[in-house]
Amino acid sequence: NLPGAEGLVSQQFAQFLAEGKYKEAAEAAANSPAGTLRIPDTIARLKQAPIQPGQTSPLLVYFGTILTKSSLNEFETVELGRLVIGQNKKQLLDNWWKEGKLTASEELGDLYRSTQDWDTALVIYEKCGASGKVVEALAAKGDFEKLAEYTRASGATPDYLFLLQRLMTDS
Repeated sequence: NLPGAEGLVSQQFAQFLAEGKYKEAAEAAANSPAGTLRIPDTIARLKQAPIQPGQTSPLLVYFGTILTKSSLNEFETVELGRLVIGQNKKQLLDNWWKEGKLTASEELGDLYRSTQDWDTALVIYEKCGASGKVVEALAAKGDFEKLAEYTRASGATPDYLFLLQRLMTDS
């Protein structure tokens, strides 16, 4: 946490990555001062890193390293969510969500919605303050009583025509 430490950690990360020392690179990024390496560029670099036969992908090593120490930021959460949903391993995402390891965002809610898990999507939308998506989720669940309560309490004004169209295309 000294001034200029970010540059040293960034160099160390790049060196570990170039040497194929993915665990060490993940540790450097996870422990970077103020999370300076926990950014989209780091994820992109790890995605491009060659996977050694019989080894875990560098990206999964990175996520695993962070998940053992703390929680993922919004961008990391969405990236891991896409990966896990794409592999039909939603239960892993559910566990991390319950453990408080993921950061709520509209995009995470949308990932849950894509699996038809409206209950979790609703909780995530509420947590991140996405009132339009809360209204949509309540309508999709058919919970019109809670929808009316929510709109009264939050002041949200649903676009009923949009909701009807959306519900008709999702069905």
